[in-house]
Amino acid sequence: MTTRNYVKSLLFIAFCLLLSLFFATIPAAQEEDIQLSPIGALRLSNPITYMAGGSYVYCLNSCVLLIVDISNPSDPQLVGKYRFCYNANMVSGPFSSLALEWPYLYVPTQGGFDILDVSDATAPSLAGEYRFDDLENYTPMGIISPVGIIHVKNGRALISIAWEDSLETIDVSNVSSPRRLGKIAMAPSRNEYMQILWDGDSNAYALLGINPISEYLGVETRIFDLSSFDRPRLITTIATPGAKSIYKDGDSLFIVAKSTNTYRSATSTIQVYHIEEPNFPNPIATLGYDFIPGLFYPYGPYLFTRNYWDGRMLVLTKEKESLRLVKDFPESITPEYFLIHGDLLIGFKYDWEGNQWLTIYNISPKLSISDFSLY
Repeated sequence: MTTRNYVKSLLFIAFCLLLSLFFATIPAAQEEDIQLSPIGALRLSNPITYMAGGSYVYCLNSCVLLIVDISNPSDPQLVGKYRFCYNANMVSGPFSSLALEWPYLYVPTQGGFDILDVSDATAPSLAGEYRFDDLENYTPMGIISPVGIIHVKNGRALISIAWEDSLETIDVSNVSSPRRLGKIAMAPSRNEYMQILWDGDSNAYALLGINPISEYLGVETRIFDLSSFDRPRLITTIATPGAKSIYKDGDSLFIVAKSTNTYRSATSTIQVYHIEEPNFPNPIATLGYDFIPGLFYPYGPYLFTRNYWDGRMLVLTKEKESLRLVKDFPESITPEYFLIHGDLLIGFKYDWEGNQWLTIYNISPKLSISDFSLY
């Protein structure tokens, strides 16, 4: 071997070693890295809906907004309150929501929504309000309907009217004087929107459901065109009887439907649609599982959801047009309701005495408390 070839061989070996070291330093998403470890808790009085933004969690019960500082996740602190002079929200669970577009928090109320300035978390103040200006939102019992789900993006609000089958689009660019732009109202029924997916673009995806006795079940999934925000229109309806939740990932729409549920076991099917052309959703797969997932919350390559049947926390990954269960956690540590905020899972859980606790979980064990990202 000549000296030149020998040098080339050494350089090639050195290059290979450097390349292997480079790839070894790239953090891989290991399934066993996912944890659900409680690290902090604060007792609260029965919040019915909540959301997180920045270093705060906003919790709403029937007449009081509570603001919790989670900048130190191991020691959450109640730092602010705002008391409403009426029941702020008449709908609970996943069918009501708060919306935050800094520095304003949008709070669903009976007959509209309030807009709070939360730039000072210790002293939130009323900045504006929206109220229905017609009589069509009254129920047959003479009670005005509350707002259920609310989304706000770039000065525009999309709201559902609880107890009825309708949506409204509202201009909130001037928070002191919101004004309605458009409305879609269907025939009167017992249906209402269980879930709405909208990230501010030209289409919204909504699951309509009905509460026959004590459990909401989906009736159909709807796709709306919001490209003209003052003229929203329904463009597609997918019959999804028994559906529990929907999840959108890129051009794929996943619709979770409950199949069977006994005291011994449960199964579900997930219908997958390709929605590159929202006017013509294309069914591409039907998946079967031995659990019933609820709402999905993404975290990196993972999806967190709570099993409707036995209360376990499920962690899944998306693989092409399929979902794969990679880990689960027992019901004993799983919160009844939760959301994911940065590297934290924030949930609400009852203790044996019926007290409700805001509980903060570590789901990224590679990070120390001081490393947590809240954005």
